[in-house]
Amino acid sequence: MSSLNNYLGSEQCQSCHEKQFQAWQGSHHDMAMRHAKPDAVLADFNNAELEFNSKQNSFFKKDEQYWVNIEGPDGQFHDYQIKYTFGYQPLQQYMVEFDDGRVQLIPFAWDSRAKADGGQRWFHLYPQFTQKHQEFFWTNTGQNWNYMCAYCHSTNVKKNFDLKSNRG
Repeated sequence: MSSLNNYLGSEQCQSCHEKQFQAWQGSHHDMAMRHAKPDAVLADFNNAELEFNSKQNSFFKKDEQYWVNIEGPDGQFHDYQIKYTFGYQPLQQYMVEFDDGRVQLIPFAWDSRAKADGGQRWFHLYPQFTQKHQEFFWTNTGQNWNYMCAYCHSTNVKKNFDLKSNRG
């Protein structure tokens, strides 16, 4: 058995915990956080658009990468590469990674339910937090994975977040 400091990956568990490993595979926990690749991304990134606050946001692909064009903290729209998915059903969120090490959840999520149930659409998760001075504005600490989410939603994570400098 390895300690958290010597984490070897989920595949290493299989030989001793076959039944649990099989039950875990494909579960919500297995799908909870993944690299943004075709087998993990559920949302429409085929030049999809979402109007919010009379501003157009777009979701698109460049080669095999997923991108979003949304308003940044400077009030201007920028392209941000989606690096990770978060969640699976009934919604999936998406994360970008900044040069300073911060991993931020974008303010939009994909409703992964069936279209007949009102799903298969983009929506704003926190429409009340759209001002850059608010803690839950998407580039602030309230939506920072390193600071708010990592410890509980990952195994063997090193948060690398310094609250004083607001950097990952």
